[in-house]
Amino acid sequence: YMTKDEPYVRAAMTGTHEFSLIVEGQKKNFSVSITNEQIDVMSQPMGTVNSLLFGDNGKYSAIAGDVMRNNLLIFDAGFKTLDTFFIHANQLESQGTNPNLGMYRVLSEARAKIRDDFGIEVSIPMMQTVLRTGKVTVNDAFTLTSREYPVDKYIENATIMVADEALDSIKDYIFEIK
Repeated sequence: YMTKDEPYVRAAMTGTHEFSLIVEGQKKNFSVSITNEQIDVMSQPMGTVNSLLFGDNGKYSAIAGDVMRNNLLIFDAGFKTLDTFFIHANQLESQGTNPNLGMYRVLSEARAKIRDDFGIEVSIPMMQTVLRTGKVTVNDAFTLTSREYPVDKYIENATIMVADEALDSIKDYIFEIK
């Protein structure tokens, strides 16, 4: 995603941006010019490292020394990917993106089991409602009735399966971490 998205991120941020803030009835106008050279597009795990090292004020954080002295494994599960970032002896040793170990995979596995057990297709967007309610609705076209079924076991089993695969993918790094 970095290679594909970087030009778009840079294009969106480069240029002069004008905006106003209104606080307690007071309006203040801002004009900010950003050049391409001022932009550093980085992977999300590197952003996590920077957040650990620096506070909101741009100064080193209270834990920066510990972060830099120890080995560090960032394990960042997102919607479609699992990003890993391993710093060993204060050097970036490896980084990777697994496109098969994010939340999308968890939802896909749960959807497949729901389909097998209830014969219904639940789209990824519809899974948001299923997650919120904890139930799936099954409509019977013959009796014109609907029944709701809990889905917690489907979500839990899919989560455990994908989490086990994710943890297995980093097992070689675990013993390097202090």
